[in-house]
Amino acid sequence: MRDGVTGVPVRVETQVADGSAGVSPRQDLKLILGPAMEILDANPAAATLWGLTHTELAGLDFPNCFENSQVARNLYALALKNGKAQGCFLELKQPAGTVAHLLCRAMLLRADGSQVLVTADDFTDRKSLAAAFFESQERFRIAFEFTTVGIGMVDLDGNIFEANQPLAEIFGYTREELEKMNLFEIWVPDERVEALAEFKAAGKGGQARTVFERRYLNKKGHVLIAEVTRGLARSQTGNPMYFIITFRDITESKRLLTLLEEQAATDALTGAMNRIGVEERATFELRRSDRYGDKICLIMIDLDHFKAINDAHGHGGGDRVLRGFCDLARNCLRSTDLLGRWGGEEFVALLPETGINGAYLLSERLRATLECFRFDCGIKVTASIGVAAYREGEDLATLVGRADLCMYRAKQSGRNRIVLDSGDVEREAAGKHSVPELVNLRWRASYSSGEPLIDAEHQELFRLTNLILATVSVRDSHAERLALVHDLVAHVQVHFAHEEKLLHAAGYPLVAAHAEIHRQLESRALELACRFERRGQSPSDMLGFLLHDVVAQHMLQEDQRFFPWLKESRP
Repeated sequence: MRDGVTGVPVRVETQVADGSAGVSPRQDLKLILGPAMEILDANPAAATLWGLTHTELAGLDFPNCFENSQVARNLYALALKNGKAQGCFLELKQPAGTVAHLLCRAMLLRADGSQVLVTADDFTDRKSLAAAFFESQERFRIAFEFTTVGIGMVDLDGNIFEANQPLAEIFGYTREELEKMNLFEIWVPDERVEALAEFKAAGKGGQARTVFERRYLNKKGHVLIAEVTRGLARSQTGNPMYFIITFRDITESKRLLTLLEEQAATDALTGAMNRIGVEERATFELRRSDRYGDKICLIMIDLDHFKAINDAHGHGGGDRVLRGFCDLARNCLRSTDLLGRWGGEEFVALLPETGINGAYLLSERLRATLECFRFDCGIKVTASIGVAAYREGEDLATLVGRADLCMYRAKQSGRNRIVLDSGDVEREAAGKHSVPELVNLRWRASYSSGEPLIDAEHQELFRLTNLILATVSVRDSHAERLALVHDLVAHVQVHFAHEEKLLHAAGYPLVAAHAEIHRQLESRALELACRFERRGQSPSDMLGFLLHDVVAQHMLQEDQRFFPWLKESRP
């Protein structure tokens, strides 16, 4: 697309300018090109078209035979990258000074790239068709090169084979760098599984055009948000060929929108989240708890005798107390906790990943700190606090109602105290009896990749880890534990080798990075095993490594990213 004519696959209509049906041309030319784009062999029709003998034709530089030589180079490069390229018009310079208009295609003959086959149809005598095509190409080239919108051509495997300058500027790469990349490399890692599945479905389902927003990584690793328009180009027979994708960077506008939404969800007086914001965020956290089984608690806080403060110090004094309380509460709560103003002098705090006992400790820290604190003009304030733990399937109104009832009981019992939901306390106490079961890994269908070898080896990893856990609980000998540790390390090494081989075969674009993670895990496993053998490492350190690094982070997170790729690569 650098010389005024695109080198991308195109759809060629067999309809001439006057509306009469065009006659499909016969295939005239066949050439075999070498690794330097030199002509190795040609059929007689090619020699005739060139006006040269077969011997004279051999060894010629293929791109330099054409007026639009860069397009010829693009055609060759696409064949090397994608295995084939379709529908590229080239203008052949003939000895008599005439120009032949050829619709060329290229495909790999050898996987090592040493030979490429070029075939062509001669459209020279169909000038109206060729002229119309070149006119449409020129219009497209102008739009492609001079628009301010980023445009990329992407094949059905996600490989970017054409990119304009605005697209390169959006992502911080050069055009040449982008044209060697796959969309998989610029999708945000935690969205790659979903994005890949959606992209593959769009190609298979023949989705014509769609508009959506997606997060990407630029060259510096920063996240950007783009509004994406994706159109599917088809061959003359209607088969999907590639996507034309436009990108518009909306990161800044989204940031401003988020800022406005945050302001709309923030209490203007205290800076805490307002009631609407709390309800939206809390509802999301409760649904997340349902999905992942995490504990979550809500505490309701009411400042005692606040009306008396307003009466004695005016509403200005009361406002200062409310702002000061929020500052104090933020220091007592964790960064992951959510503080909101529910109304008047009532506040709520949502505590993710926290059971009823943990919520009580945080509440007591807040209550005791507030009791000892003096606000402006020597004002002292206490708080009555109610605590309730979320129960699966419960709606927010019910949870708030239970916490509010506990807070009311705290006020009725004399204020400046904490009341826990007694039912939640009993439920958590009963749950302690099942703790040993929680450290037993259980295989679930959602862990499956669909690849029998990988799934079998992952299940064996679970089995060996559970055996080591069992030796700790029954206090087996060091020798018995050591034998299991060695078995597990050997299994991990073999499994990693099998997994990398399968990923290479599937063409997974991040296989090198994945293999590097394997090397780091192997090194850490061997180090811990050696220390454990010398009794310099406790079993809990090895178990922590297995449960957190190998199973939770690698197998259940990192490995999940290539599962869609494996499924798509299977016939």
